[in-house]
Amino acid sequence: MTSNSFVESDLVSIIIPCYNLSGYLEASINSCILQTYNNLEILIINDGSQDETKKIIDFYAQLDKRIVPIHKNNEGVARARKTGIEKASGKYLFFLDGDDYIPINTIEILLKESLSNNAEIVAGNIIEEFQNGFEIIKPVSDESITSKNFIKKMLANKMLSLCGILFDRKLFDEKFEYHLDLKMGEDGVLLIQLVNNAKMIKTINATVYFYRYREGSVTKQQDYKKILDSFYSCFIIEKYVLQFGLNIENDHEIGIPVCNTLNFMVNNRKVNKLDDYLKKLVKEKIKYYLIDSPDFSSFYQKSRYKNYKRLIIYYKFPFLSEKLFQILYKFIEIGLKRKKYETKNLKKTY
Repeated sequence: MTSNSFVESDLVSIIIPCYNLSGYLEASINSCILQTYNNLEILIINDGSQDETKKIIDFYAQLDKRIVPIHKNNEGVARARKTGIEKASGKYLFFLDGDDYIPINTIEILLKESLSNNAEIVAGNIIEEFQNGFEIIKPVSDESITSKNFIKKMLANKMLSLCGILFDRKLFDEKFEYHLDLKMGEDGVLLIQLVNNAKMIKTINATVYFYRYREGSVTKQQDYKKILDSFYSCFIIEKYVLQFGLNIENDHEIGIPVCNTLNFMVNNRKVNKLDDYLKKLVKEKIKYYLIDSPDFSSFYQKSRYKNYKRLIIYYKFPFLSEKLFQILYKFIEIGLKRKKYETKNLKKTY
């Protein structure tokens, strides 16, 4: 029984990809089977785990017939998620990472909003759980919103995740591309495309997802391949949003994540081992956003002055050694601190 009286006619598929999550998976599954909305299909995709994950999934599948166990060879979370999408039978899809969990009324809340607003996407608040407490991640407001404006909010708030969102299945039947070789950021690439396919989106100021921060998670593991993929995913998203009708002159939200990514690449270029292609790409992007786009360049300079200066220095002196680059940038930082100090003292005299 649900807590309210609407009819449970629509099947909702919860898709849970997991790999070696035996210490967390039970809480994730429990939060699903205890949902106040009962008409569920819970697909748990075991991506070649080598711990007790398979046993846990099979045990719960015997207890609850709504659970669909899927065991496969390890191919990464993107392919595991794609397997879940292809196997899902529900009219609506909801994605849950195997080390996270959801409040018991999440599906009911999101589905009611979808039905009452004819929304193909409904997104709520995500709470991040740390060892010493909880913190809400960029709270959203109650509103109906266009796909273009939702994309702009996602870019501005760095909320490029499938978590905490109910999707109408038909969005997956329209044209979009999987980027299965990406080990980082592939969910953001998928999300941007799904949002563009939607005609009506609803956001609600209600907690619908608990994200567990843990050091060993895929998103926290920083090997070279994952770092490069995070770069590429940012530029793929940039390509899509430009195709979807946003432009740098009017939509500054496009350039913020791109320039922040460029800043990370430049600031850590010795560690990240930028090859000739990436060096050329960085220069081209800096030129496009900070040289050839004066409106955005002015905006970025005012809002992120240090990042702006670092990128401009790199653009003008790309072959500067790391040591000389850091010395030059150190002088700029000293100048910034002195300017801030002088400005503060000047205000005190009036």
